[in-house]
Amino acid sequence: MEDGLLTGSYFQGSDLRDFGYNLLYTPSASRFSDLYFASGLEVTENDSSGVETVFVLEAGIKFRGNVSYSPLKFLSFLSPFWGLRLGIKNKGFMRVDKISYVLELGAGVW
Repeated sequence: MEDGLLTGSYFQGSDLRDFGYNLLYTPSASRFSDLYFASGLEVTENDSSGVETVFVLEAGIKFRGNVSYSPLKFLSFLSPFWGLRLGIKNKGFMRVDKISYVLELGAGVW
């Protein structure tokens, strides 16, 4: 099993104007479940204070599997591999006061 180092970007908010970019590390890129760590930047546009860019740090567990042999095999036309990521994310570098939860479902190798 090899280490996995991935990059990713995401959009969030009701009108998808906020975005982030992170670098994710997991000890294995192919195991069914494994821990992961991610860090990066998140850009949020506030009506009152303008644009805010903050450092984010995330940790959690990821699950990955081949849906071709499961009751969800109809999803395999997009990708045979699907995953679920559950984690905790903190905004800021030194302060631990803006914690949020991460729930991500995705297709492909991630």
